[in-house]
Amino acid sequence: KGFEFTGTIGTTAAVWSGGPDISYDYQAGAAAGLRNATVIFGNSPVSGITSHYNGSSWSLGGAMAIARRYHGGTGTEYAALAVGNLQPISNDTEEYYGETWAAGGNLITARAQAKSAGTQNAAVAAGGCTPSTVSCTEEYDGASWSAGGALIHESKNGSNVGSQNSSVYAGSNVSPYLHTQEYNGTSWSESSALSVALSYTAMAGVQNAAVLMTGYGGSPTGTKACTFEYNGETWSTSTAATTAQHAAGGSGTMTSALLAGGNADKNCTQHYDSYIAS
Repeated sequence: KGFEFTGTIGTTAAVWSGGPDISYDYQAGAAAGLRNATVIFGNSPVSGITSHYNGSSWSLGGAMAIARRYHGGTGTEYAALAVGNLQPISNDTEEYYGETWAAGGNLITARAQAKSAGTQNAAVAAGGCTPSTVSCTEEYDGASWSAGGALIHESKNGSNVGSQNSSVYAGSNVSPYLHTQEYNGTSWSESSALSVALSYTAMAGVQNAAVLMTGYGGSPTGTKACTFEYNGETWSTSTAATTAQHAAGGSGTMTSALLAGGNADKNCTQHYDSYIAS
């Protein structure tokens, strides 16, 4: 027999909550993993420092061989990948194995801000600066990088999440600032634009279920707390972060994300929860 439902089905308002402070000031590094199994690596001022988060506390991990800031990062807590560098701009990559870092294959194009998605053995890095802003995309197989399809819009200081064959890149601090671009492993396509121009963003999730958290809105708006969710087609406004940040680290999923550090409160930890009502 059927049944009668008298309630409502849908999403509830997302909520932010605070976590324990990072043991040092953290910004402009990279992050990988899930909210309760995250690794952050690099820092500004430039550093090779690495830390793990288990959902309730932070602990130090093995330091990178090369100090980095404004670099790409992806993977999992115990199989992460660091991509490129700003200081100096380089093509170096490193692979993390939970305690130690080892050299990976060099990028074809040396750059900073090569925003990365995927796993340690199947990653994609897009955009960045050489120092000129670039559109080049490269794919990593765990040993070497190969050229992929170029971004439609040259971009830097945005975010990229998903897999090597299914990622989404959003935000930029070069025009057009609102753009969203999706990658299918071969080429990029343009999707719905953000409603707010943002750069130095953090993002978590996958191509069709992502959350973009905080960022820099330029002068005079500055650092922003705004948060948006993406369903693979359109963006929707979500609950603003408790602390406005930019250049923070993002990890996790659209429904359970972590925002680590940032330029405003540099050792701040923020949890994001977005639920489906049942």
